[in-house]
Amino acid sequence: MFQLYLKFLIPLAVLFYLIKKNPYYQSYPAMLPGMFFVSIALMISMIKYSKVTNNLVHQVLLDPTGTELTFVYKNQMFRWMRNDRPEQNIMIS
Repeated sequence: MFQLYLKFLIPLAVLFYLIKKNPYYQSYPAMLPGMFFVSIALMISMIKYSKVTNNLVHQVLLDPTGTELTFVYKNQMFRWMRNDRPEQNIMIS
C-alpha cells in the first residue's frame, strides 16, 4: 500500500521542502501561495485515491464446504481506522 501512495507522498515531500526553504521568494513571491494550494490539492486527491484503494482485495478464500466466500482486503490498517471490517463474508447459494 505504501508504494501505491508514493505518487502522492514524493511530490508532497518536495513541496514541503520548497515551502520550508522558499527559494522563489525574491524572484517570484506569488509562488509560495501557489505551492501551498498545490499541496492542499495534492492532499485532497490522495484522500480521493484512498476511496479507490479501500476496496482492493488481497485474497479471496473459499470455505471448505463451498458455501462461503471470504474477501480479505489489502489496506487493513486504514479499514480498521475507519471502523470497516478487514474481511467480508459472502454466502453462496
